[in-house]
Amino acid sequence: MNMKIKNISLYGLCGLLICLTFLTILSCHKDEDMDNNSIIGRWQWFKTIDSWPYKVRTPFTEGYTAILKFDEEDHAQYFRNDSIQWTYPYKLKYRINDILNPGSDSTLVLVIDNGTPTFFSIEHDTLMTDQSYVDGPRKYYERIK
Repeated sequence: MNMKIKNISLYGLCGLLICLTFLTILSCHKDEDMDNNSIIGRWQWFKTIDSWPYKVRTPFTEGYTAILKFDEEDHAQYFRNDSIQWTYPYKLKYRINDILNPGSDSTLVLVIDNGTPTFFSIEHDTLMTDQSYVDGPRKYYERIK
């Protein structure tokens, strides 16, 4: 009987140590990584891929530069050749992936001026916005530091 209690205690302690190690690994992150994934900031456009009809556009092919800016007050601004073109409110919200199944997974999307929800991702200082699911463009921006 005493041996069973020792084994249970040993297994319980090992399980606790594994859980603590796992939680420690998950909680370790640099604040810089969190900031780098933030949409807030200035983004320089470098490529658009139109889905229908398929076409690749760049500042060179179009003859202009573009900057998209997101601020902490939930405003998005669009500049073309350094001249402001528009300012609209924006929000990040969750969109249910399967509208017929409200319990399904959801995806964080970008909505500017209550327009079409835009899928987006940020990787290595590159912002990709994607409206190809409605035959819209996929746009790529590089973070301006």
